[in-house]
This record gives sequence, C-alpha cells and structure tokens, in this order.
Amino acid sequence: MVLCKKREKPLFTLSQLLCFFSGIFILQMGVAIQVRTELGLGCWDSVNLGISKLFNSSISLASFTVGVIMVILAGVIRKGRFRFTTLITAFCMGFGTDICLFITSFFTISSESWRVYPFLALGILLAGIGFALYLQSGLPPNALDDFTLALTERYPIDIGKAKLVVDISGLLIAFLLKGPIGLGTIFITLLVGPCAGVFNKVWKSILRK
Repeated sequence: MVLCKKREKPLFTLSQLLCFFSGIFILQMGVAIQVRTELGLGCWDSVNLGISKLFNSSISLASFTVGVIMVILAGVIRKGRFRFTTLITAFCMGFGTDICLFITSFFTISSESWRVYPFLALGILLAGIGFALYLQSGLPPNALDDFTLALTERYPIDIGKAKLVVDISGLLIAFLLKGPIGLGTIFITLLVGPCAGVFNKVWKSILRK
C-alpha cells in the first residue's frame, strides 16, 4: 500500500509577502518623507549616529550593533528564543529606505516651516500605517520591531503602547549619546507608536475578512 505524503506547509504565503513588502514600502516611504523635511531623524536613527560618533565607527556598523542588542534583549524576554532572522529584515528595510529616498528626491518640500509640518504629519501617518501592516504578515520583523513585539507577548500592552515605550527609550538614549535630536524627532517619537496602534486594529479587521 502506497502512503500519500502530506503536503508540506509553505514557509510563507503570497498574502504574507504582499503584507510584508507593501508594509515595508509604506513605512520606509514615511521615513523618507520625514528625512526630507529636515526637522529631525527618528530616535533610533539618532541613536545610531550618536554611537557612530562616540566610537568613530560607520553608521551601518552602529545600526547592526543595535540590532544585535535588540535580538538579545528580545530573546531574554522570550526566555531564550532568539530570532536572528530579524537581521535579514533589517537589511530589506535599509534597501527600502534607499529606494524611497531616491523616489522622494524628485519632489521639493518647501523650507518654510509652516509648509514642512504637513509633510512631517504625512510621514508619521505613513510610518504608522506601514509598521502595522508589515507586522500583520507574520514574517520576521526587524530586530527593533521584534523587541517591541516581545514586549507585547510578555506584558499586557498593545503594539502601539509598546512602540511608544521603545521609541521614548530610544529618545532618551539618543540624548545621552548626544545624537541629533530635532523637533521632528520628538513628534516622530510620540506619534508613530499611537498611530501604529490604531492602524494595527484596522489592518487586523480588514485582513481577517
């Protein structure tokens, strides 16, 4: 008697890939718009710059170091389950940022302060939408976002509040490392997390239908 082999479950589905890459693109487009406003970097980008200046190293090395630290912290929270695959996602995000910065280079953002803030608001909104969407894919997030998820798994807080806690921590670390902090940095730190929390619920309701 010939036994039929069970069909192996695929590592990921097409819908997961669509959520993952669409979310990353929207997120990084938001980041690129934030950069173009020149009102300040995201808090963890400021941390990376602070580390690179302190140790006279490249920004990419500083970013990778922070990523490894986040993997370790997330693993500790999960009691020994380390996810080094998150570093691959970090590479995808870096590539996505380069693409989005290239796209936004064709658009001019007025240097007049009152005209810059709507663009900053748009960047924050897109970052929140994209962050919530790519996490819905179930594929490995980058190391920093995986640490945020680990907090929601261990403690009774939603993704928006966890993101806010992580970003405020990043802002404090950036301040201690004397990384560049602008008014935009503060807005990004305080608003992306709550925005992501709102759209996390929206995406959940849409994708479950």
